[in-house]
Amino acid sequence: MTNVEGQSETCASERYLKKTIQSVYTSGNEALVHELTTLLVDALRNGNHCSRSALGDFFNLPVMSQPESQTPIADMDLPDCARLFINNSNAQRVENWISSYEMSAPKSERRSLYGKILRGFVSSRSEVEALKWQIAQAKRLAKDTRSKCDALESMIKNICRRA
Repeated sequence: MTNVEGQSETCASERYLKKTIQSVYTSGNEALVHELTTLLVDALRNGNHCSRSALGDFFNLPVMSQPESQTPIADMDLPDCARLFINNSNAQRVENWISSYEMSAPKSERRSLYGKILRGFVSSRSEVEALKWQIAQAKRLAKDTRSKCDALESMIKNICRRA
């Protein structure tokens, strides 16, 4: 891929994000505006993989997988990180895990158990985001390949007509 193609792809992504953000803030849907604002603030303030993944999930965009060198989630960040991945279908369950984790005594077996559950939940959500990114990349490559094949086919037909 050349720089020009990469730049046009980046510009298209930026236009999509700008348009989506404008539509959310002009929609009049206060809940959606609040959700986006919270995700943006978290991503800007924390800049960690969890907050970026949650923001990418909101925009239905793939997020790069978590770098190997990134440190594990600190205990004090764990509930906040898990909250970023709460949705309608898992809200009650995840809030129960968080509540049980926070109410457990520090360094207790119970807290350790709920910490493992929350880390597993956050990790699985991050893996899902990484898979989404890989699928999106594969779709982009397939689309690019198809368009290049179509262009080649058109050139071949033109050459054959001239001959």
